[in-house]
Amino acid sequence: MRKIFIVPIILIFAASSFAQYGSSGIGDAKSAGLAGTYNVTASGSYAYGINPANIINPLYRGDLIFLLPLPQVNIKASTGSFSIDDLNYFFGGVDGEPRNLSRAEVDRLNNLFKDAGVGSYFMSLNMLSFAVNLPVLNGAIGFSISDVFAGNFRLPPDAAEFTLSGNLINHIYSFNDAEFKSWWVRNYSLTYARTLNEIKPGFLDQLNAGLSLKLVHGYAYAGTERVNSFIEIGDRSEITGRADYLAYTSVTKDIGIDYEFDDKDPAETNLHLFPPPAGSGFGVDIGFTAVYDRNWTFALSLTDIGSLRWKNNAARFLAEGDIILNDITNHAMRDSIADIIAGEGSYVDGFTTSLPTALRAGASYSFMNDNDGIPGNLLLAADYNQGFNKLPGNTTAPRFSVAAEWQPLNWSIIRMGFSFGGLDKFNWAAGFGFVTGIIELNIATTNILAVPAPNSANHLSVSVNSRWVFR
Repeated sequence: MRKIFIVPIILIFAASSFAQYGSSGIGDAKSAGLAGTYNVTASGSYAYGINPANIINPLYRGDLIFLLPLPQVNIKASTGSFSIDDLNYFFGGVDGEPRNLSRAEVDRLNNLFKDAGVGSYFMSLNMLSFAVNLPVLNGAIGFSISDVFAGNFRLPPDAAEFTLSGNLINHIYSFNDAEFKSWWVRNYSLTYARTLNEIKPGFLDQLNAGLSLKLVHGYAYAGTERVNSFIEIGDRSEITGRADYLAYTSVTKDIGIDYEFDDKDPAETNLHLFPPPAGSGFGVDIGFTAVYDRNWTFALSLTDIGSLRWKNNAARFLAEGDIILNDITNHAMRDSIADIIAGEGSYVDGFTTSLPTALRAGASYSFMNDNDGIPGNLLLAADYNQGFNKLPGNTTAPRFSVAAEWQPLNWSIIRMGFSFGGLDKFNWAAGFGFVTGIIELNIATTNILAVPAPNSANHLSVSVNSRWVFR
């Protein structure tokens, strides 16, 4: 099990951006500057994972994203109510020694855990994405290869209270809300989109539909399936309760995993660009976009419909047992409880996880150059994203966002947006774009409040990317 925790570290330093994925993932710097208001605004190669109908872009023939001149880089992590200062204060120690907390500081830390139980992290590497408009097909085709590293976690408030406050008489500590899921997956997406003007209603200017077929390879997964555990402290400080949890892992054979229940020597870690998958599956994205009265655009899509079957190095970790400790000096009783809590691990033939399925809807209004009183082009947009599971990058908490994109000059773009709900609760984003010939450059953050005071922020984000545009 020890090497399982090395996997996220390897992936964090190997990945270079994180993709549009699930209901809360934001990939490119353009979308980041709009606070994830991308259901209408993302077009061409930016539309993968969001709305396949939007790979059609009437403003140019096609586009291309790869590592030059700038790789698509987006790094983001959220820790609920904890700021960097909080983490340094409570867990950084003092001159290399643990910090002794006062009662007031313990209460403050407990309150932070009550608000900060949910966290997330996202990264990915976009190896290649392109989209090409083909008038002969009345639409466009495209292809994308992207790696995603994402994770969601939840720490129950009772876990922190039990650790910090000790055994409070006649108190029940519940750990049922504990949750952790993390994975590394790769999507090979083949997309076709076309106009449906021959069947569109007469009141619409344009109607597009798109379909993405995805081959999904999974390289690493670790996640809890259920946690139903609790501890109760009795009148005489006796401890009773139950340990009940189920978790699964699966890792490519090129990452040497040392399971404690397996006596054989683990294989050496040998990561490269195309490791053998630990699991595989298929996914589908479906999307529609409609233009009304030239300035209004509406979008609707359903993404990541499908599942993954994990088989390589697939293991199950199960704990089911009652906890009884009425004599803390009894070594045999303590060892028995430790064994119950640790559970048992074993290989399994495999297990299945869903993909981060999400429903997306958006609308925008565009003020063109011919609108009096507004210099340049101004786009106002609003989005709604609803995830259907809590897999990495996704959440069942809905997310609503609004944003504006203003292009006062042909070479400059200013973006700003606000996002509410989802994994991050609230984001105030901002970004800039620069168009130089056939190259588009973007820089953004989904939390502009962290720029002047990063140590006070509980959510850090930075995004840059480039795109080749062929007009």
